[in-house]
Amino acid sequence: MADPFNLTDKPVRMTAPGKQDLRLVFDGGPYDECDLLLTVYEASVNVTIEILTSMQNESEQGWVSAGTFSSTGANTALKLNIKNFLRYLRWNLQTSATTTFLIQGMGRRWG
Repeated sequence: MADPFNLTDKPVRMTAPGKQDLRLVFDGGPYDECDLLLTVYEASVNVTIEILTSMQNESEQGWVSAGTFSSTGANTALKLNIKNFLRYLRWNLQTSATTTFLIQGMGRRWG
């Protein structure tokens, strides 16, 4: 069974590196794996977005990398499959330039 979700509810415009706010993280608990699609609308440089995962969503402690998108700039779309993640997922923009992007996903259950 697969369920669509949005890691960003709309395109996000960032002007500096930063992480998704804890109140907006995605609860991937019901899923065994996730397919993510990054669409970059605006970027003047290569874009790096790390997907972080954690067992909790109440603090910055305990977040680890689950995978990374590396885009060559604007008007690109990349996919990333994540397995063996912890309960919560969020994004971490590591690029120091104005960037507008959207991350959509499909959660899959195999049990």
